[in-house]
Amino acid sequence: MRAKACRLRAKVCRLRAKACRLRAKACRLRAKACRLRAGVCRLWAKTCRLRAKLCRLRPKQGFASAICRIEQHLKPHPKKTAKP
Repeated sequence: MRAKACRLRAKVCRLRAKACRLRAKACRLRAKACRLRAGVCRLWAKTCRLRAKLCRLRPKQGFASAICRIEQHLKPHPKKTAKP
């Protein structure tokens, strides 16, 4: 009887270990995806800052002015968003 219980316990233990390894793998993958997403976010922030700089420096020149117009269009209008 004791041997049977021991074998069962060993089986459960192996299953737990397998589940744990799978969880760890999923966790590593999630962390990798998270790091990639953070990198993309940083890139976006960088381009946004550059665009804002261009806007301030040369508001009436070709490329920069086009970006300026787009950005102003994207920004919510203060009078429209302010609620009494």
